[in-house]
Amino acid sequence: MAELKAAPRPVTTSGWARQTQHGDVIFWLLTLGFALVLVGLVLAVGVVTYNGSAEARDRYGWSFLWGVEWNPVATDLAPAAFGAWPAIRGTLISSLLALFLAGPTGVAIGIFLAELCPQRLKQPLGMMVELLGDARPGPRPWRNNGGDDADWQ
Repeated sequence: MAELKAAPRPVTTSGWARQTQHGDVIFWLLTLGFALVLVGLVLAVGVVTYNGSAEARDRYGWSFLWGVEWNPVATDLAPAAFGAWPAIRGTLISSLLALFLAGPTGVAIGIFLAELCPQRLKQPLGMMVELLGDARPGPRPWRNNGGDDADWQ
């Protein structure tokens, strides 16, 4: 008759050590370091932008942000006026509209492709969705437009 041996009992360790694998701590520290560098870069961009706008803030004040008149030409009748609120409001409204339209649409397409789409349509529809991700206006430095760099001017 074959002898049954009990499996060796694992060494009990603390909860933290039980949850980590070899290399997890190094990866976690590396990820934390890169995340802190990214936060530092964002803060540095903010500080440089703030310091670079000192002359404009001194001349036009903080009312620049909520002013509604934009008249860059100073004349005898009216001084130059710079109010950015219409541009800021337009940017916020168009961005929120884009999020409200694209967010649910993207989630619905993802659910359809992953759960509901017939197998023969998954690949062509998935490819079309990936192509939509590249359908954006603007210059693309990786495309050589026959040597024509007019879109960079």
